[in-house]
Amino acid sequence: MSPLAKAIDALLAFIPNSAWSPIQPRYIPLSGEIRDHFDTLDQAVWVEACLLGHEGKMPRQSDDDGDRYLGKTNVPGFENPPGSGCFQVGDLHDWRNDLLALRALVERGNTPEAKSERQLTEPKTLLTGWHAIAGALDLPHARHKEIRSLNDRCGGPITNKGAGTRPMVYQEDLIEWWNKMAVQTQELENQREGARLSVEAQHNYGRDGTAAPEIGGGVKKRRRDKRT
Repeated sequence: MSPLAKAIDALLAFIPNSAWSPIQPRYIPLSGEIRDHFDTLDQAVWVEACLLGHEGKMPRQSDDDGDRYLGKTNVPGFENPPGSGCFQVGDLHDWRNDLLALRALVERGNTPEAKSERQLTEPKTLLTGWHAIAGALDLPHARHKEIRSLNDRCGGPITNKGAGTRPMVYQEDLIEWWNKMAVQTQELENQREGARLSVEAQHNYGRDGTAAPEIGGGVKKRRRDKRT
């Protein structure tokens, strides 16, 4: 579930079920800590929508005269009594439906099919030259020889047409390969450390075997054939 969907769910859950009557507007007092909580959720929806470029999909403001709109998500409401700072919200159906439509739009964009389609249509970032390649990995240019060596030895994605040409690679492919290399290196190091500790845990156990304290027993040696 996307952060925007979570924020919308939290904002809608803030409104009691009794407020959703389609027959007549229901009103909810907003003051003090309740208003602070509401404002936090309302702001979270707006921020997440802006990050995704969907701020234009916020609920529409109604044309009713005298309404004041609360927060970034345009909740219709008014002060009661005037000047008290105590707001009430009502006519929530269109507001909720607009938020649910925005939520559905975002969640459709998070499906594997939608992500795959974006990957096919969005242009990939091509890096050329060791400065750009090292920079994409947050490494100084001085380490480009190390990157080139790993690429040559481990089947990396960086290509080079030969002397006088610049290395090229798609940024997405480079980062995916580099991260896999980091995981593989760590796993190999863990295996080496485990083998080292196992050797250190063993000690000579006379002529008949080697003690392995971690398994609480002895590893028996093969008996020699006395006839040889």
